[in-house]
Amino acid sequence: MGDQVRIKGKLINVYAKLVGNRSEFDSEWLKWNTSITRTDTGAGACEVIYVEDVQILRKANSISYYLYNLSSWSLLLLLGWKALRLIFTVIKTLLNSA
Repeated sequence: MGDQVRIKGKLINVYAKLVGNRSEFDSEWLKWNTSITRTDTGAGACEVIYVEDVQILRKANSISYYLYNLSSWSLLLLLGWKALRLIFTVIKTLLNSA
């Protein structure tokens, strides 16, 4: 999270046959063209990269990394706690009304 990385690879166009379930409106073939300019926007402005190598140039600030992880886990625990309280409240209400 927040590391500075260098990605080496090639810009490619993808042309592949779709497998699995597809609707009647889906084509049998999938085609993604990569963008070759830096100034384009909107649909079709994405670069498709075949990654050959990834290097970490500089690690992120470790304090920020740990604070981010701590806040993420705290949020998940809080949401879990709220969900459990809601479930127990519903069960208690159902038992009292019976």
